[in-house]
Order: sequence, then C-alpha cells, then structure tokens
Amino acid sequence: MLADGIDTIGAKNQAKPNALIKDLTFESVALGWHTEMSAKWAPDYSKTMMSRLKTHLFTLIGARAIVDLDTHDLMQPLEAIKNCGTVDIALRVQNYLRSIRREAKRLRLITVNPAYDLVGSIKASRVVHRPALSLSRLPELQERIATYKGRALTRLTVLLSLHVFVRSSKLRFARWSEFDLKRGAWEIPDKRPALEGVPFSTRGTKMASDTKSWKPMSENTVNSALRKMGYDTKSEICGHGFRSMACSAPIESGLWTDTAIERQMSHKELGNL
Repeated sequence: MLADGIDTIGAKNQAKPNALIKDLTFESVALGWHTEMSAKWAPDYSKTMMSRLKTHLFTLIGARAIVDLDTHDLMQPLEAIKNCGTVDIALRVQNYLRSIRREAKRLRLITVNPAYDLVGSIKASRVVHRPALSLSRLPELQERIATYKGRALTRLTVLLSLHVFVRSSKLRFARWSEFDLKRGAWEIPDKRPALEGVPFSTRGTKMASDTKSWKPMSENTVNSALRKMGYDTKSEICGHGFRSMACSAPIESGLWTDTAIERQMSHKELGNL
C-alpha cells in the first residue's frame, strides 16, 4: 500500500467502521430507532411499539446483520403475523420495517432499503376484526370460564374451544366417532357426511345442543357465553379470537419456527420441528 502511495493508517481507520457496520444486527439498529422516535411518542405507545418489535421482529430477524437482510427476509415476520389472522398488525409492522431501514440508510449503514419492495405484499383484510385478549389476561379468562353459571355444555364448549382453537364450524359439527377418549385424541376428517337440514355440516363436526341431540349448537353460543362473562365480543374477545391468542403464544415465546407455528394452527403433525 505504501509503494502505491496509499496512507496505511487512513486505510486502516476507514476499514474499522465498515467492519462494525457488518456486525450491526437488526435489533441493535431497531432499538436505536425506537429510542429516537420515543421522544415523539406517548409512553404507552412507545411501550406498545417495543412489545411489537420484540414479539414480531426480534424473535425472527433480530440477530441477523442488518446489511444482510433482503426483501425476502423481511417478509418472514410479516407472513407469520398474517397467518395468525392479524393483517392489521402485519401492515403496521411493515411500516416499522420501512422506517427502521430508512433510518439505517440515512446513517449509511445500508445503501438500499428493501422494505420499500414490501408495499402491496400484505393487503388489508375485508373480514371483520376478531378481537383477542392479551396473553397476560389468560388467567382471568380461565377463572371466568370456571365460574360460569350458564349451561354446563356451553361452559365446556368455551373451554374446549380455548384449548384446541379450531374454527367454530369444526367444533359445532363434531361427531362422537371422531373422538378417541382412551388416547385423548380428536381426529377431524377433511370432509364429513352431511347432516340433514344443517347447512355447511360437511365442514366437519357436530357439537350437539343439550336440548335436541340432532341439532348443532348455535354459532353464537360461545360469544353469547363470553358476553355473560362480562366481555365485549366486539372489542375484547370473541370465540374466533382464541385462534389469535393460540398463535401469539408460540410467536412470543421465540421457541418455535414459522413452519412449526403454521402446522400447529393447522393442527398438523409437527414431526421433528
């Protein structure tokens, strides 16, 4: 380098920042972004943002070097969120990614912002919002179910729905032949024989009412019970929200891969995952 007229000390000093940048993780950059932005946010909003970063981003890409993350990598946490049925959260997290990467580019940590290519990958859902309780309120929910004063079958239905988090139709149309009580297993076939006079009964399952054994339980039974327990089923928790809670738990634990969580939500064998 000296023979070529290059300042070796200057070259060495110039190389140091590049090495440091290469080692910077997404989490460290995101935490710096959060600290700077928190000066403009209300404390509660700042806390919510940090919770979402930890839950949805740090567990999957937090340890990755920020210079190595491309658009495909950034899609992974968004897909995981979307698979839980919370598209609105996925859209918000997509915006966080864009802002964090924009800040990284401003600091010359990266040269391009692949988060801009995420636009359009997550589309707003037209379905009705399915409210779900935070996992910290799960003991409260269990206590209210345990002390529910309504019909025993209704209480057991809510409890079973919370534990197995299948879709409403699969639970309400369940057949006794699907249950193996000795093994403690419930095997749901892809398609079931139709029940006379019962729309959509081929979707699977027939949780019978306790007044007419041939008639399925109403699709509003679980939500009605939740309202009697004191919950607002439009803003706090509804029967379908049990699935969101079941999806959030393994994501927040950080112990499971996206594939494992997806299989769990689909009630498939996890194999070696």
